[in-house]
Amino acid sequence: MAYTLPVDIVPALGSGLLIATSLVLLVMVNVVQFRAGMFDPRSRLYAPLLQADSRDTETGAEDQYRRAVRGAPVDGAAVGEHAM
Repeated sequence: MAYTLPVDIVPALGSGLLIATSLVLLVMVNVVQFRAGMFDPRSRLYAPLLQADSRDTETGAEDQYRRAVRGAPVDGAAVGEHAM
């Protein structure tokens, strides 16, 4: 097809094809992730984050989830350490 088009139009069509393909793939990936529960905080994907720590009785699962999402240390671990 590119042989029959004017030379100046081919790069524009290539850019349009790239943009259209990227948009279609982004929509498809988001649909799959939505169906898998990626955007639902109650999903089983986030179950490890929602488990309440038995040593920490004052903070519940929701507070622990919020701290984990913000990147704050969980379970009293120092910054840079991983909680076990």
